[in-house]
Amino acid sequence: MSLVVILIISGWELVDSIKINYRIRAGENSYFYLDTGGDSLIPSLPDQGLTELAGQAVAKAPDWLKVELADNLSRCSNSVQDTVAKVILNTSHPYVDEVCFAAAHLAPQTLSNTYFDPELLLFNAQVLYANDDSLEYVEILDFPDSSTTKYFVAESSASGIDTFEVQLPKDIYYWFIVHPKLHKELPAYIDPNTGNPSPTGYFWRDFLFNHADPGYPLLVDSLKGWKTLWNNRRNNIDNGAVGRVTGWIKTVMEFQSYPHHDQPVRIYRLHKGTCSVHSYLTAGTARACLIPATVTVAYRNNHKWNEFYDRRWIQWEPVNVFMDDTTTYEKWSTIGQFRGIFNWRGDGKIWTVTRKYTRHCTLTVDVEDKNGIPIDGARVIIDGPGFPGPRVTIGWTGEDGRCQFILGDSVSWFTAQVLTEIGGLPPTRVIENSQPGMHYHWTATIDGEMPKLKISPESAPPGTLYKFEISLKAPSEFLYGTNPDDGCRFGDRQESGRLDLFICDSADFEQYLSGNPFHAVLIGEDVQSLDTSFILGTPDRWHLVISNEEHVVLTEVSELMVKLYKFAPGVEEEPPEISPTVLEPIHPNPFKPGLKIGFTIGREKVNLSVYDISGRLIRKLVDGGLEPGRHSITWDGRNDHGRPVSSGIYFLTLRTPEKTIIKKGVLIR
Repeated sequence: MSLVVILIISGWELVDSIKINYRIRAGENSYFYLDTGGDSLIPSLPDQGLTELAGQAVAKAPDWLKVELADNLSRCSNSVQDTVAKVILNTSHPYVDEVCFAAAHLAPQTLSNTYFDPELLLFNAQVLYANDDSLEYVEILDFPDSSTTKYFVAESSASGIDTFEVQLPKDIYYWFIVHPKLHKELPAYIDPNTGNPSPTGYFWRDFLFNHADPGYPLLVDSLKGWKTLWNNRRNNIDNGAVGRVTGWIKTVMEFQSYPHHDQPVRIYRLHKGTCSVHSYLTAGTARACLIPATVTVAYRNNHKWNEFYDRRWIQWEPVNVFMDDTTTYEKWSTIGQFRGIFNWRGDGKIWTVTRKYTRHCTLTVDVEDKNGIPIDGARVIIDGPGFPGPRVTIGWTGEDGRCQFILGDSVSWFTAQVLTEIGGLPPTRVIENSQPGMHYHWTATIDGEMPKLKISPESAPPGTLYKFEISLKAPSEFLYGTNPDDGCRFGDRQESGRLDLFICDSADFEQYLSGNPFHAVLIGEDVQSLDTSFILGTPDRWHLVISNEEHVVLTEVSELMVKLYKFAPGVEEEPPEISPTVLEPIHPNPFKPGLKIGFTIGREKVNLSVYDISGRLIRKLVDGGLEPGRHSITWDGRNDHGRPVSSGIYFLTLRTPEKTIIKKGVLIR
């Protein structure tokens, strides 16, 4: 008499899961299809565009910089990626965050320039810390994964002069002290006598601080003994370190018309120039002294100056000893009414500061296609009367196809020119005789069409075979724009992105890939955050698609977790004649090196191997005979040659004579 053990099994059983963060460029998608033979999800992800060395550099970067560094390096050639990555991988504490930030936020055109030396990324950080050791009013604060500065300022109060400590916001520290590019110059080692890049030249952060031409004061000596960043005194040279830098620039520079040069090292050696070169030199000098500063531009009013940061951006022009004086310029007959004013960021992005300096109006520009769909990444160039130009200001549209400008009042006209990936418009008058306080609006309609998914909903077939549990977030996106002054294309990470999501069967998936109309049983449009589940009733090769195909510029950051469940409804007899072949789900997923892999076999002959996402064999873990039953083995994250593999998606493949089972996991380091 035989004994039969009956198990009643009912409910959802987790058979596969994946959790992964990745970037999807405009026009791209990712998808996961259901492999019913292996009860698993097989992914197809967009190439992240990183070399193996670049991937290792991203893994070394602070967590808050990983996505930005990966995105920027992916827009460079493989050789540039590897060269920059080697600098990062060879950098030690405390410079890692500064080096990674510069690598993440120098435009690819800069990193790829023949005259850019990647070792400057490290030298820039080393000089920054060395200069800090000579300054008493400021100190770099080095935290485990980031840095900033603290500094002292003085203010008048009823009881006298109060001196207190301030900590600089992290983003201001990195963008306006650490970043090695000031304006449109190439960050490079420069020969002071020619202004050209040279292996024996000097970088401005070191040269301005530690070198002096005969007969001129040394900057580091000028700052010795000063205890405050500034003393909140308007238009006063007795004003802490800001006052000392002001005095130093007045000493080393003569305000004299002379052909412009962009390089601070060359500007210093010439010791003369007008407002443009004064502003470039001031920005470099300030940052060498750990004073956050930027270049401020009023192109159509023929003037440049600076702003420095202490809890707000503060006007600064050393040549006239102007500090925190925003009203003086409009009284100048040589400037007159301001058209528009902007500040410059080292990657080429600019932002408007007009409202501080003049009465102003607002212009909102909406850019849309001929069907009224917003166009992302459009470049809108604003111009108006004035000398010498070349424009008033510039902006780029985001997800909503909109950008806004703060412009001057009492200006006879303003035009807007629009350039997009699907067409453009020539300069068009959008304001006549601008009035203070007015809000003007212009819609630019481009005679082109934005890409659109040809998708229609349909009902899901009945049944309960499989279930998807989906958690999708688009926490951020990258807006790209090209600055026409230096040709650099910045990548600006912005909060909150949007992605499309749908589930369709194999027939509709083929129609989708062909660009034809198709149906989907689940549709999520413009998803910022979505948590849902969906039951599949037929054993088809269902596809879960995450799409960024309705944008033309924006790259979306995706945080995705998918769990696959199988419904076990029936009655089974146990034990079977032969033990089932089982490859246990990867847990945790993502995993780190040292993954313990559990599997069960019913035959002696077995192969357990690791493949990368391209199908290349990485490691044979088992290849031969094992006793039937359950086994476990640990993968140390190395290939068959004993070398560590980079972070990414890998497939564990278990093969026996009767069955092949694939499980995928995400390795992180």
